[in-house]
Amino acid sequence: MKYLTKLSVRSSGEFPHRYLPHWCTAISLLLFVSTAIGQKTSMWELGLGGVGSFFQDTKYSDVRYGGGGMVFLFDRTAVAEKYVSNYNVTVGFGGESASTHDADFVSVIHTALSYRYLRSIHGVWRLGGQLDALDYYLRNSNNLGNNGTYSITGSQLWASVQHDLSVKERPLTLGADVGVLTYFRESTGFAFSIPQDAQEKGEFSYQNESVTSFFSFRNGTFAPLWDRLNFRFRAQYELHRRWAIGYQWQFARFATVTNYPTAYGQHRLNLHFRFVHKTTLKPAS
Repeated sequence: MKYLTKLSVRSSGEFPHRYLPHWCTAISLLLFVSTAIGQKTSMWELGLGGVGSFFQDTKYSDVRYGGGGMVFLFDRTAVAEKYVSNYNVTVGFGGESASTHDADFVSVIHTALSYRYLRSIHGVWRLGGQLDALDYYLRNSNNLGNNGTYSITGSQLWASVQHDLSVKERPLTLGADVGVLTYFRESTGFAFSIPQDAQEKGEFSYQNESVTSFFSFRNGTFAPLWDRLNFRFRAQYELHRRWAIGYQWQFARFATVTNYPTAYGQHRLNLHFRFVHKTTLKPAS
């Protein structure tokens, strides 16, 4: 009778309570394994390098300027199976001189604050974009007095592609960015820089505070990629778990006044020191 009772209890669909803790443990382990499906690597880097640059503003002169300088970088990168995100702060400074004479020397400062996000496509390819929340380019000539300061302030949206390779069992990253949309503003200088439509409407005045103030965006310009050519190529090779070497080439060209374009660009070679390199399990996104 005892055996019939035990059999009837099990066949009636009642769950033995003594097995409940084991089933809970198994289900919890299954859920954990299903969510922790990948790894996330966080890297914090400091970079130092050299820059070769050029500049030409045909509103002012056909003379091309060229020179060099130094650049400091701070990067925070997160790498997961499905995405890569990066925060970057760049501060560069240097000097340029005219290609036709030695009478004019220009000091140059270029700073940028940006964020890039890329999604994985077929493993080694990544697609996404980058936002330069602040891009500030400053030039100061020692021969133009009060008119010697020229700057470009703006924000830029880029379309980005990246290819991940391996050379001698070390990661090599190749990437390219194309400027899709830019909002920028040129400051006053020896060549008065203001959008041509503003000049045609009679909004041309050195006494106008919205023109001379650094914080004013009234006379800024929205420029899609066909009005402002902006291209960048980048590469980075990991020498060691803590060290990497990077290269970047960037070129920009635009015209606020028809037929008088402004162009500038740079080559940059820098060494990265990775002071934080941490890998953890990453929950499914």
